[in-house]
Amino acid sequence: MGIKKVNLNGIAQKKKAPQHELNSRRVKIINDIPYFSEKVVELFPGKDAYPHYHFYAESYYILEGEMTLKYKMVDNVSYEEMFLTQGDLVTIEKNTIHHLINATATSCVFLSLCPQDVIEESRKESPSVSNFFICKACGYVYDSIFEKEYNALEEAVPFSDLNDDFRCPVCNVPKSMFECI
Repeated sequence: MGIKKVNLNGIAQKKKAPQHELNSRRVKIINDIPYFSEKVVELFPGKDAYPHYHFYAESYYILEGEMTLKYKMVDNVSYEEMFLTQGDLVTIEKNTIHHLINATATSCVFLSLCPQDVIEESRKESPSVSNFFICKACGYVYDSIFEKEYNALEEAVPFSDLNDDFRCPVCNVPKSMFECI
């Protein structure tokens, strides 16, 4: 389907796990991934992160607040909708277009998890001239054709024509943090 949802709210309070020393007799780190991206993101009240998709899966864990997630596979026509609240964990499969919307009066804070190595691979494999620009901080992909169709614009707006004050709709970094893929 493209989306998997689980609510983990209260698990930490219900089941007190003992603290473990890493790489001890009880716990061993098998695969420490230094290039894994883990970011805490705040989606402001009444705002949204424009529809986008990635070439890899990612997960969101809602720390506080609420938001709506609209999603569809790239080749589908219509969107489905899911309401997310504190404690929800959602995994978005690769090539699933998703739109994060905070229609509430308070911020929604969530943890975003995604592997950075896949971003690097897609940068290397993609042609140098493209309509796609990727945020080097979070992996959001700006696609002018998709933006035109989704927002019912008369013309596609190439990345180079965006205002200089354009910021990533997911992590809020400036336009200078994007690169062509």
